[in-house]
Amino acid sequence: MAMNKKEKEQLENAIRLMAVNRALRWSDYGADRDVGLPHGTNQYVNGWSINTYSCRVYKSWSSAVTHGDGWVENEERPRSASQRGIAQYSTEEKALKALRHCMEMKFAEALYEIDKQILAINEE
Repeated sequence: MAMNKKEKEQLENAIRLMAVNRALRWSDYGADRDVGLPHGTNQYVNGWSINTYSCRVYKSWSSAVTHGDGWVENEERPRSASQRGIAQYSTEEKALKALRHCMEMKFAEALYEIDKQILAINEE
C-alpha cells in the first residue's frame, strides 16, 4: 500500500526521532591524542585535529614549535603557522570520536546547569 505525503512525512519524522534518541548516549570513546610532536626542529607530522567551537575535525600538521591547518607534503615548510607544537589524532575516525566525547561533556555540563536552575525554582 502506497503512503500519501503526510504518512511518508510522519514515518520520516519517526525514523529521525529514533536516530536522535540513539545518539543521546554516553560513548566509550576517549579524547586522548595518539600522534605526538616530532623530535627534530625541521620535522613535521601530519594528523587530525578537532575544533569544539565549530564542531568539526580537520587535517593538521605540527612541528616541535609550530602547528597549522592542512598537511605538510614533501617536507615543504608551511607558509603560515601558529605558535606551539600540538599533539594530534592519527585518523579522521579517532578525531571524530574525540570530538563526540568532548561534545558529550559540553552538553552534559550545560544540561546539568539547567537542571540546577529548575531544582532551585522548585525549592522556592
